[in-house]
Amino acid sequence: MTSSFSLKRGSTKETKTDTILIPNFQPPFRCDRIGRVGGGVAIYVKDTLYAKERSDLSIINLEAIWIELHTNQRKLLIGGIYRPPDSNNNHWTLLQESIDRAFNQVCDNILVTGDFNINVHNSTSNKISRLISSYNAEQLISTPTHYTEHSNSLIDLMFVKHTNQVITSFVADPFIPDLIRFHCPIVTVMKFNKPKTSTYKRRIWLYDRGDFDNYRNIINTTNWDNLLQSDDLNSIATSISDTIIDAATKTIPNKIATISQMTSPGLTPIYAN
Repeated sequence: MTSSFSLKRGSTKETKTDTILIPNFQPPFRCDRIGRVGGGVAIYVKDTLYAKERSDLSIINLEAIWIELHTNQRKLLIGGIYRPPDSNNNHWTLLQESIDRAFNQVCDNILVTGDFNINVHNSTSNKISRLISSYNAEQLISTPTHYTEHSNSLIDLMFVKHTNQVITSFVADPFIPDLIRFHCPIVTVMKFNKPKTSTYKRRIWLYDRGDFDNYRNIINTTNWDNLLQSDDLNSIATSISDTIIDAATKTIPNKIATISQMTSPGLTPIYAN
């Protein structure tokens, strides 16, 4: 899996974190539902990225979690939200407050995703669409995400503050397609500047061309007792190391090479379900 984070619903306090770990991902950031089963959100972040939870953006009694993701000196705020289908107006006020806190932060972009249980294809239920528009954000998903035996709806959403950083977004195939009622994963691939290549110097030894008879002769004729005439352990260790390296340098061909290393990935696919 190549995503930077993945959103999963249904985490509860009874679920131990060590039972839901994903290889090559950090332990999930969690917001568990309290008092009844179901609901809750979790965000998974690749272990090659730096992320921290933004608890200052969370609201009590709201199933939402925010993280701050850093890559290539850019800061991205990511919010994972679950809105239960039986939510009242007070819950909607909490949802608005949490999103408002995020959109008032200084950052390079904001991405909000989750199951909002509001069908944006239904013209009579466009409250969430008006909320997104009020922040000049754009909803990226346009096809149904939730299916039952007799209906389909678009209730799993992703919206961003700046769409110029989005390469593509789409609805993926369901993980368990044979179910009568299911959600499809939604995916967004975001673009970040290609990281600068870091370099470092390294000595390369050509051992297959080494004169090891001469090397052994230098080692055997060295007066090691003189190297030990000190009360400073660090000084003795340095002298021994320098002597061995000097013998190797004289008898084994070597050169200094410049090594390039990529520090982080350039593309960040983002999945949610």
